[in-house]
Amino acid sequence: MFEKTVEPAKRFLGVTGASAGGLTAIFYVVGFLAMQAHHSFLGLTHISVDFNQYLFSGGMFFAYFPSLVIYFWEVLFEIAARDFTWPLYVIGAIMLINLLLRITLFRRLLNKLGDLVNKLAIRSVTGLQILFNLLLLWLFLTFSLKLASQNNWLFAGAHPDFSWLIDATVEGSAQRQRFFAGLFGMAILSGFIMALLEKWRRSNNSEPDKSIKTPWGAVLSISATLLLALQLLYLPVNYGILIVSRNYPVAEFGLGKKQSRNLAALQQPLILIHRELEDYFFYSREQKKIWQLRRGELTWLTRTGEMNIFAPRPLQTNKGGSR
Repeated sequence: MFEKTVEPAKRFLGVTGASAGGLTAIFYVVGFLAMQAHHSFLGLTHISVDFNQYLFSGGMFFAYFPSLVIYFWEVLFEIAARDFTWPLYVIGAIMLINLLLRITLFRRLLNKLGDLVNKLAIRSVTGLQILFNLLLLWLFLTFSLKLASQNNWLFAGAHPDFSWLIDATVEGSAQRQRFFAGLFGMAILSGFIMALLEKWRRSNNSEPDKSIKTPWGAVLSISATLLLALQLLYLPVNYGILIVSRNYPVAEFGLGKKQSRNLAALQQPLILIHRELEDYFFYSREQKKIWQLRRGELTWLTRTGEMNIFAPRPLQTNKGGSR
C-alpha cells in the first residue's frame, strides 16, 4: 500500500532527475563551445575553465534568447518609426485580403492556386531539396564559419575587415548583436523550410503511381539535417566570440623589491584577466603581453573597477555594465 502511494512521487523524481541531468549535459556542451571560442578569439589558450563556469556560460546562452526576441521587436519599431508608410500599406493589404476572402469566387481561386503550388512543389521536391542543401552549405560557409577563424586578438594587430569585433563602443556592440541575431534567425528559418520540404517529400513518396522510390530524397534530407545541426552547433561558438562579455577587472598592485626591478616596464593599472589558485594573470593593452605573478610576489592588490578589455588607454573604469 505504501509503495503504491509513493509510486507517483518516485516517477516524478525520476523524470525530474533525468531532465536535470540532460539539461546539465546540454548546458555544459554549449558552455564549453562558447568559452573555448571566446578564449581562442582573445588568444587565451592557456586558461583553464572549471565545470561550473561552463554550466554558467551554457545557461547564459539560453537566457540570451529572450533578448533576441526583444531585439527583433525593437528593430521592427525602429523601421516603423523611420518610415511610417509601410505599416499603413501592410494594414491596408491585410484588410483588403480579409475582404476578398469573404467573396466565394476569390476564396475558391485562392484554394485552387494553393493546391496547384503544393502539387508543383511535391513534384519538384527533389530539385528544391538540392537547392536548399546548396543554400544551407553556402550560408554555413559564409556566415557561421566567418568568425570561427578569428583568434589571438589580444596579441595580434586588428584586421580592418573585422575591427567591429573589438569595437568597445555601443555601436560596435549593436553590430555584433545584429550579426548573431542574423545567425539565429537564419537557423530558425532553415529549420522551418526543411520541415516544409520534408512534408512535401513524404507526400511525393506516398503517391500510388510511384512504384519505385529513389533514395535521393532520404539522402538529401539527412544531409540537410546535418548542415542544420552544424548551424546550431556554431551558434554557441559565435555567441562566445560576439556576445560573451569582454569586461574584466582593472587592478593595481605592489611588488617586492626584486620583482619591482624585473618588472619596471609594467604600466599600471593592468587588467586582471584570470586567476588560477595562487597565480594572477595581468594583461597590458599597450604592450600586448600577459604577466603571470604569484600571490606571494604581490605586497598588495586593489581592484579599481571593470572595463572592456579592448578599450584603449587611458583605462577609464566603470563599476558593472557590459559592452
